[in-house]
Amino acid sequence: MKIKLLSLIVTFTLSISVFSQDISFESSEGFVLGDINNQQGWTSYGSATPNNAAIINTTSTLGTNSANVLATNTINDGGIKKNVNGFAKTEFSFDFKISAIDESDYFMSVRDNSNTILGAFVIDYEQGNVAIYDGIMDDVTETSIDVSPNVWYNFKMIVNMGTHTVQYFVNNISVGSKNFLTSASGFQVIDFAFDDYDSGFTVDNIKILNADNLSTSEIVHNNKVHIYPNPTTDLLHIPTIENIKSVEVYDTTGKLVLKDTSGKNRISVSFLNKGLYVIKITTNHSAFTTKFSKK
Repeated sequence: MKIKLLSLIVTFTLSISVFSQDISFESSEGFVLGDINNQQGWTSYGSATPNNAAIINTTSTLGTNSANVLATNTINDGGIKKNVNGFAKTEFSFDFKISAIDESDYFMSVRDNSNTILGAFVIDYEQGNVAIYDGIMDDVTETSIDVSPNVWYNFKMIVNMGTHTVQYFVNNISVGSKNFLTSASGFQVIDFAFDDYDSGFTVDNIKILNADNLSTSEIVHNNKVHIYPNPTTDLLHIPTIENIKSVEVYDTTGKLVLKDTSGKNRISVSFLNKGLYVIKITTNHSAFTTKFSKK
């Protein structure tokens, strides 16, 4: 029985790895604090050097670590990138925050090995406006979303190599769809870059999924808001541009231990005992549940 159980666990683990890649820069994934270059396939380039592109443990949205690129004000493009294995239809998401407004521009992209851009988010330095990349026009289209400094946002692309289209989402909100060149060979490189005008960025919770293997309900589930920090000792932040109607927290027995209808994007859980909890967030358009740990 133990042998059969072990076999099932190994088979399940292998099947998950075939259809998804998760990166949260944790020690369990082989990462160590410090210079990110050459760690688990990551490369730093340009103004991102061993002195300012690193794995840190002072901020995160999943686990304890994240990847951080500090500004050096060299006014020179730089960033971090990694070769990955995409799919015919790939769902690519990540949590991202910038350190300041009115400083650097940011460019978070997916490319093939020939450097052809399939899709990209661009954050403008002046207002923090988010724009999406059009691979046919080689230009960007502004969205209605402006990001704030030092606030985590979840960005997502669904890249379809069959139709040569990219669907874009920010915090579960669709912000448009664009096409890319039919000559693009595949989803092969993820790249986080900036032009280093005195403000940097942090990235965490990177997910690369085979979207063809996701049901509609699973895709909706993956569109959820990402709370942080998790684990937490006090405040839980809920970054979403939707209006929050209510936040409910349940313990492991199913007992409601907290309900908040203030509409704020953060709640205090400092009074809760240490342990695992379930949080339900209801907005004007949707509702989702996820787990968090109170330290």
